[in-house]
Amino acid sequence: MELIVKGRQIELTPALKDWVSKKVKKIERKLSSIHKIEVELDYYPGKPNQKNECEITLYADHVIFRSTSENEDMYVAVDKAIEKIERQIERYKGKAYASENKHNHNLKSVNPLPTVSKEKRSVVKRKKFDIREMALQQAIDQMEYLGHSFFIFINSETSTVSVIYERKDGNVGLIDTGIVVS
Repeated sequence: MELIVKGRQIELTPALKDWVSKKVKKIERKLSSIHKIEVELDYYPGKPNQKNECEITLYADHVIFRSTSENEDMYVAVDKAIEKIERQIERYKGKAYASENKHNHNLKSVNPLPTVSKEKRSVVKRKKFDIREMALQQAIDQMEYLGHSFFIFINSETSTVSVIYERKDGNVGLIDTGIVVS
């Protein structure tokens, strides 16, 4: 398993790196199919009372987990992010077990997003990720694990790039782009 620890506006001391490594080993025992874990530690001097952020992205066979936590103390932020990942893994393992016995299509409820006027909109974060081929239910589960309101994937049934998204009524919508991936 590959561990990548990055820091922005923060000095990655050997003690901090060791702490992260020790905590990540705890996750490895819970899920054996982990390929890579990326830990990004950020310091935001402009945020009152929550100046440190830890974002963990875990890449395993057919699934990606992500958690973020903020705290005044970076060590506490790491601990909280690890706890979130552990809960996601337990939920994933539970769903994998349940799907072997029966099909479970429960979706989490949708929380409305705060309204932002169109004049104030701007790109505040950019991300790059690989699009993977998977079944529709796997994509729905993946969207839940990441905590996103949408997810882009290659639909294994149609071999096309597709997008699923949470609808306001709590259901899931599917957009099939028609772009065939060979």
